[in-house]
Amino acid sequence: MLNATGRVSHLDGLGLDQIDPTYSDLKQLPIDEYTKQLAKHPIFIVGDAHTTPPVQHEASYEGKIAVKNVFNFPDVTEGKDLPPLSVVFSSPEIAIVGQSYKQLKDKQIDFETGFASYENQGRATVLGKNIGGIEVYIEKDTQIFLGAEIFVTEGEHLAHLLAWILKQKPTIQDILSQPFYHPTLEEGVRTAFRDAKYKLKSK
Repeated sequence: MLNATGRVSHLDGLGLDQIDPTYSDLKQLPIDEYTKQLAKHPIFIVGDAHTTPPVQHEASYEGKIAVKNVFNFPDVTEGKDLPPLSVVFSSPEIAIVGQSYKQLKDKQIDFETGFASYENQGRATVLGKNIGGIEVYIEKDTQIFLGAEIFVTEGEHLAHLLAWILKQKPTIQDILSQPFYHPTLEEGVRTAFRDAKYKLKSK
């Protein structure tokens, strides 16, 4: 059983609909993803009130961007460039780095999927936690790494590693040229990228 709890936004008490009647729908507020500014108004909305995705490290980073823009208004600059990263601390852990399979499909991006099962992965087998797997997504034209979905033991560390990698906008060849040491769970990441590379070559 998976249970998630969180705070409820109190934006409805601010009377934003007095600025614009369309602002009555808080889920549709025109908030810039990269500046956190509400349309062209001197209003910036962050944290539990409005963040995408709603996770602590994203909200913290967005808060810094908003404060900078408040003090420099009307000179508003973009600042958000963190690769999306979310983790469910279950057992095994679940994580999404960058864009998920569904997001890529919804955007109709042409991509290839690489998969690695952890059922026979060396380190996971030694730990007695050889379940789950990892998927990585590669754009077909550019072969740039777009995202990954993870369901393995110690998935938080693999996700963190992939978020750092994603920040560099690498190609699959760039990633496979990096060292993967033995015996580690990270070797399964290499297996997933190798699977994607094989599929890209065979088409």
